[in-house]
Amino acid sequence: QTMLHQCQCRFADLQSEVETRMRLIEELQESQEREREESLKRIQEALERVRQLEQDNEALQKRLAAQQKAQQREDLEARRLKQARKVQEEEEREARRVRQAKLEEAQRLQQLGLRRQEEAR
Repeated sequence: QTMLHQCQCRFADLQSEVETRMRLIEELQESQEREREESLKRIQEALERVRQLEQDNEALQKRLAAQQKAQQREDLEARRLKQARKVQEEEEREARRVRQAKLEEAQRLQQLGLRRQEEAR
């Protein structure tokens, strides 16, 4: 009977240890599953952030391209205006030169006419 009692006690101990180990294995599996799920969730969130950043980057690139195009148009217009002012200034200088030449010619002719009147007297 003692031997039977010892076997029963040993069996109960082993059964208890098996149950404990099974519970630990189950807890470990649950913990690993939670970690996998959390890791997967973090990966999905990171992917979503990457997608959002790519969209933001694309929008920024489009805005930059539009701004560069507008700047190029403004630069071109500024060059055209500068060239037009240059041409206008050159035309005004030429007009002043022509007026001055005509004035000088009129004065010379007037002086010549006065001399001839003087000589005629």
